[in-house]
Amino acid sequence: MANAGTVPRPEVRGWAARDFAHLRDALETNLRTGDDQGATVAVYRHGTLVADLWGGVSQDGQTPYPRDALQVVFVDRRAPGRGALPAR
Repeated sequence: MANAGTVPRPEVRGWAARDFAHLRDALETNLRTGDDQGATVAVYRHGTLVADLWGGVSQDGQTPYPRDALQVVFVDRRAPGRGALPAR
C-alpha cells in the first residue's frame, strides 16, 4: 500500500526491446499523472515489433486495461507546416 501523499506506480505489462525501454517509463508517467487512464502502445520499426505495452485501468476505474483494447488513432503523415498559410 502506498504511503499518504504518494501515487502508486501504475502497472504496465508487456515488453519493449532494449532501445525502446524508455517507452515503458513514458507510459507509466502518463498513467501516473492522469494523462491516460489506460493505454496500449505497439511500435514497429522497419516492419518488426519492438514494443508491445499496455497498462492502467478501463473506464470503470477498476478493471485492468486489456491488451487487446480497440483504440481510436489519429495519424498525420503530412510534413510539418504543409498547408500552413504564411503569416502577414
